[in-house]
Amino acid sequence: MIHVVCVVSWIRARLLPASAAWAVTTQNLVASMTWIPVFASMTSLRERTISVIPTQVGIQGQWRFQCLHRFFEKLPWVLLTACVLLSACGPKPPPPGYDDPDRASIVWSLFQASFLQDCHPKDFSLRSSVNFSAPDRHSRFIVSMWGRTDFPIRLDVQAGVGAMLAHWREDRGGWLGYLPASREAYVANTVQKGAWATGLFMPVRLDALAQILLGCWRTLVPPEYEAVRLVDDTLEFHVTGHSSPLTLVLAFDGRPVSVRGPDHGGWTVSVDQWESDTPSRPRRVSLIQGDQSAVIRVQRLETAVEPWRDEDLRLDVPPGSTVWTVPN
Repeated sequence: MIHVVCVVSWIRARLLPASAAWAVTTQNLVASMTWIPVFASMTSLRERTISVIPTQVGIQGQWRFQCLHRFFEKLPWVLLTACVLLSACGPKPPPPGYDDPDRASIVWSLFQASFLQDCHPKDFSLRSSVNFSAPDRHSRFIVSMWGRTDFPIRLDVQAGVGAMLAHWREDRGGWLGYLPASREAYVANTVQKGAWATGLFMPVRLDALAQILLGCWRTLVPPEYEAVRLVDDTLEFHVTGHSSPLTLVLAFDGRPVSVRGPDHGGWTVSVDQWESDTPSRPRRVSLIQGDQSAVIRVQRLETAVEPWRDEDLRLDVPPGSTVWTVPN
């Protein structure tokens, strides 16, 4: 308030004689020390200004008086408008609906509508780059994956320089991996155990990974949740998956942030970036298990492909290869 009075006093000094301006400044400083409403202060201020203006000021003085009178007549409204504009620039309120008691059901319904519907089996083809990190090495791969989202699925791992490192195939009956460099084949019940035996890792089965990349989470997440809690700007839903307990983290718009599972030493699949043209499909996904991580960047993902033939999804082990069976 004192700063406003000082500015006002300076303006008056330009329009009033020196003695009148000094009188007004003194009265204004006294008035600024009292706790009275702003509009009442402005009205009183204007009245005091009029009272100190000499009655005989001539034409020039009258012109100054009219300007001053109009200024103080509109000043309260100018200040009020400024306050309204400044208040509009303050922090935005939270989205409506997220602060009520059933906000969890709202967020879960948004997730169901976008990520648990339309999960019909699809034939697909995927190409992506993968940055693999472990305590003893860091590598970059090119991964090609194709098949049906309800199995079988084929996957090839290729080095950045072009050398083929591994061929994988998984269906409902189990997983088969082949390393062409050593001419070794590995047989396991799941891709998690088989990948670990070959020096790589895959925390979820290939059908679940394929469906996540296509925007469908039904393979991992059931339609109902058991408990929920608020963590920072997300909601953590605890569910019982098809094989084990899971923690699904959702943003307030219903999009998944991550899903965590306790199997095989604990694992996390997190969505780091979404496609702009297809909001339900991730563009970058991180797989984390223990001290290993793999960042998948989708380069191409197609579903408008011809149905895959059985021979397209086979993995034949060349004669003379060593076959290992990974224990359960």
